[in-house]
Amino acid sequence: MGAPIEPLPSSHGELTDAELRNGWSKQGSASANGAPCAVWRDVNEAELCVWSDGRRWGFSADGANVLKDGVSHGGVIVL
Repeated sequence: MGAPIEPLPSSHGELTDAELRNGWSKQGSASANGAPCAVWRDVNEAELCVWSDGRRWGFSADGANVLKDGVSHGGVIVL
């Protein structure tokens, strides 16, 4: 059996000064196919809708580090 899942704090996924310096902005909340998400915009004006209701299962709602080479890592779900 794997390690227990650690819930993330409710503040996780909020816009930080470091993200602002790197050109990210949080546009607000939305929904995609009925699932709540946080809308993030990068320096190139691309927007991502990151699932924001998974913190209790350890899923991040942080958009700034969500994609690497166009693919999201296992701890974040892009809707």
